[in-house]
Amino acid sequence: MTDDKKNQSVSSKNGEAAAGAEGARYRFVQRQDPPDDEYADGAAGMIFGPNVVKVDFFRVVGFDSEAKVELRNVSHRLVLPISSIPELTRLFQGFNQVMQQRAAQASGGGAPGVETSKLN
Repeated sequence: MTDDKKNQSVSSKNGEAAAGAEGARYRFVQRQDPPDDEYADGAAGMIFGPNVVKVDFFRVVGFDSEAKVELRNVSHRLVLPISSIPELTRLFQGFNQVMQQRAAQASGGGAPGVETSKLN
């Protein structure tokens, strides 16, 4: 399997209506450098109010063999305007669609030659 097949992408399209703003349009401006990657092992929780949502992410820092528990540390907090949640939801729905297509193809139910490596 090539890297293109392993690393699939689901992203917002340029020109879609912005979440919560009917008729609003946007486009992404190209950067010189790629965006920074931050690694986390999972999501620890979410805090939200009327204007923002804060998502905490954790890293696994060890394992307590006596207590038989994984040791986690909240390592990052992503703060987003609450208006971005519908767009984020659409991105996760696109991810779910790709994963369902992969599962169908792996079980022999997918159409041969269908490319699902990028949903834009």
